[in-house]
Amino acid sequence: MKRFSKSMIASALALAATTVLFAPLRAYAQEPGGTDLAAFEADLFAGESGTSPAGFSTVPTSTFSDVARTDYLVGGTVVAQAVAYFTSDLDSMTALSDISGKLFAKVSVPDYGALYIAYNARHAFFQAHSGSGAPPVAVDPYSPAYELAELHYSFDVAKVLFVRIGNQLISWGPSRIWSPVDFINLQKADAFSSIDLRVGKPGLRLHMPLPRSNAFLFADFANLVKDGGGGLTYGDPLESVNIGGRYDFTAGSFEFGLTGYAGKNAQARFGLDASGRLLGMTVYGELALRPEYASYGYSAQASAGFSRTLDELKRWTLSAEGFYNQLPVYEQIPLYQGKFYAYAALSASELLSSSLSTTLSVISNLTDLSYSVKLAESFSFPRAVPFTLSVSFAGGGADKEFTRFAGDRAFSVSMSTRVEF
Repeated sequence: MKRFSKSMIASALALAATTVLFAPLRAYAQEPGGTDLAAFEADLFAGESGTSPAGFSTVPTSTFSDVARTDYLVGGTVVAQAVAYFTSDLDSMTALSDISGKLFAKVSVPDYGALYIAYNARHAFFQAHSGSGAPPVAVDPYSPAYELAELHYSFDVAKVLFVRIGNQLISWGPSRIWSPVDFINLQKADAFSSIDLRVGKPGLRLHMPLPRSNAFLFADFANLVKDGGGGLTYGDPLESVNIGGRYDFTAGSFEFGLTGYAGKNAQARFGLDASGRLLGMTVYGELALRPEYASYGYSAQASAGFSRTLDELKRWTLSAEGFYNQLPVYEQIPLYQGKFYAYAALSASELLSSSLSTTLSVISNLTDLSYSVKLAESFSFPRAVPFTLSVSFAGGGADKEFTRFAGDRAFSVSMSTRVEF
């Protein structure tokens, strides 16, 4: 009986010692982001070769603090706006109000990469039309519209090569309004939109940072799956995949970029862009060429612009940009329908008050001589919702680019607020 009691006491002490010793390790292994307990314990008692026992000294003291955790990021940008269009003689009015936004989520796992997804969303609040003229197409106020904007997985190879695969938007070129070297995206960016609601293109992007330069390669998968009328069909990669590339580098106070894009069934195109500081201004420009060969004709596009602050406090800024479109191939895309365009803007921050910012801008299609003038005032009063109120006027003749929607000498009034989270 005494021998049994001593054995029980010895076993209890051994069990208690083991529990005290391994409880912190077991709790750690069960934490979110911790390792599997069995794997942790197997590693704990394995030597460097994985075959011989080893003491606790084989586990670095920094193991517990260096364990990487999964990062989650959720956010978006939402714009609520209302706009009313009036004809010059006030005999017709069209009013629209809606909310639109881009919502995204990103999950990053160290050593594995990051998964990013973004959706565009739109919903109409109010639509009305009165007077003469045909009203615009109405939008269902009970069915919000959703579309996938981007969905891609990215990772790196030894911090030397950065890989991204999936639906994505590509930002190449420094121009603000017109971007001739944007060969990749499905849609041209709208510089006057409060949110970029474009849809990304499926593809594989490789990025290799180099000393004072960067190299990019993009495999365009957009034509790999096609609608053959009877359903979606696969495409031959050698026939359907187009390749785009870019190399940018710095020289002095300027950054230069060389861009190219080609494919077996796509016209080759080449681009050159530059941006930097010159004579106290920020200047930039882009040039894109499509050579003539086989059944393809020659075309060229070019844009150039500058921005300069006009006072020591940097409250006034003057900016301008011009665009040359040798062959208007984008007949249905705004700002790409003419051969020559010009844009200029004068902005003032803290005008009359620290809560006010003003921008006066004008943009013109110099080919059909239509234009639009806009005055925008941004308000950011303390403890109040910030908003922007703008008034615009379009002229230059009936049924031209800037007068086609509301008519010649028509004007509009709009109000919007932007929320980022």
